[in-house]
Amino acid sequence: MVGAGAQGIAQSQGLKSLEIEIAGLAEIDSGRLKKAGDLLQLTADKLFSSTEQMLAHLGPLDLLCVATTAPSHVRLGRLGLKAGAKRVLLEKPVDISLNDARTFHRECLAAGVTLAVNYSRRWMLDYQAIARCIQGGFIGEARSISVMLGKGNLAMHASHYFDLCCFLFRSSPMSVVSRLEPIEEPNVRGAEYSDPSGHCLFSFQSGARAFLDFSSDLTAKDPFIVIKGTAGRITIDEPREFWTLQSQSNRTWTIPFVDSLKSSRLFSRVAAQILSCPEGEICDSDGLRALEMVLGAHLSQKRGTELVTFPLSDVEADLGVVFP
Repeated sequence: MVGAGAQGIAQSQGLKSLEIEIAGLAEIDSGRLKKAGDLLQLTADKLFSSTEQMLAHLGPLDLLCVATTAPSHVRLGRLGLKAGAKRVLLEKPVDISLNDARTFHRECLAAGVTLAVNYSRRWMLDYQAIARCIQGGFIGEARSISVMLGKGNLAMHASHYFDLCCFLFRSSPMSVVSRLEPIEEPNVRGAEYSDPSGHCLFSFQSGARAFLDFSSDLTAKDPFIVIKGTAGRITIDEPREFWTLQSQSNRTWTIPFVDSLKSSRLFSRVAAQILSCPEGEICDSDGLRALEMVLGAHLSQKRGTELVTFPLSDVEADLGVVFP
């Protein structure tokens, strides 16, 4: 595990719940490292002050998890790749540079290393069941998704649902129009980070649309999702942990979540899937499309809420925007 912040601790707890041995934890902040080590009951020989030190000491790993902020994700993942890690799992977003992320993706493929990004909803049993209902035609053809996220940030929060839309539609984005808000307060993770609130409208190659609202005047983070098909709809209430299916026959089913949205529990689901994934396969989420959607939203705002089409060019893929 690389990173002993809140996400690194949650991921480590998720691994421990699966009785997976944490061979090492790397963190440059010594105080944070000791605190996390005590909390996770890791002995001193499993605590390292740098990723390089940890990889040199431990050798090839079954799984390297990178739970730092976005600018270092690919760089640290590449260290694991060079050290012989069989699987690399990066925290989302995959990086701040789409070009670097695309290159790393190709490097993992060439090396036969499994790569995934922690967009956990696509691995939840509940969303997998919802996806099967959509593919099974229970609501006809899915044409529109509305995600009322509540107050949030583009990369940190909305990108989870960008990936979810791709997963549910089984389609890639074709274009985006966004309206992002001016940042008035420094990001809690550091003044260098830019991660605005706002809203976006995406169109997909399948012809479907997705509207996502994470504006700051929606003061409560209370995600509610409506998937509208040609003959029914699915609604998902995440905070209250249930979803409903209203079919073309006008019948309604209400289904409670079987998975918890607690970070450690979600991560245990992701880790179990990745460790079960045959070596060398790119798992269901390599994070590239979600990152491209984040950058496309920034580009649309930069151009005066202009329509931006995908795929982004190499020039567009490196905007120089730093997000956590």
